[in-house]
Amino acid sequence: MLARSLLRSALAVTLFCCTAACGDGDNTGECQVSPKSDKADGAGTLVYSVRTTGTATVHRIVYEGAGGPVTLDVPKIPFELSLQVSAGASFHIQAIGTTESGGSIVAGYRFTDPSNSSPVVTESTCSH
Repeated sequence: MLARSLLRSALAVTLFCCTAACGDGDNTGECQVSPKSDKADGAGTLVYSVRTTGTATVHRIVYEGAGGPVTLDVPKIPFELSLQVSAGASFHIQAIGTTESGGSIVAGYRFTDPSNSSPVVTESTCSH
């Protein structure tokens, strides 16, 4: 009887320790979000944006500027940058960071021609 009671206690302690140690694990994940690159058909306004939802941190943003790639370390979020671009200009944005369960990083751009007739809006999301 005593041996059975000790065995139950040992099993309960083992189960408790294993559950406490294993838990749900670390729900933090690395995120790299990068919507498809594009080119302007004509002159217009390009607005890059990065935002987060839930628990997420952006460590770096890389976007295509007039003179080539521009890197921002530890950027202020939400991030929004408006640029005037000429025909043939390339646009691309990438956001790098971490998210926790339920959090997300959203990066994208909006290109609008002078007539504002057909804006191009592209976004991508990374979440865990």
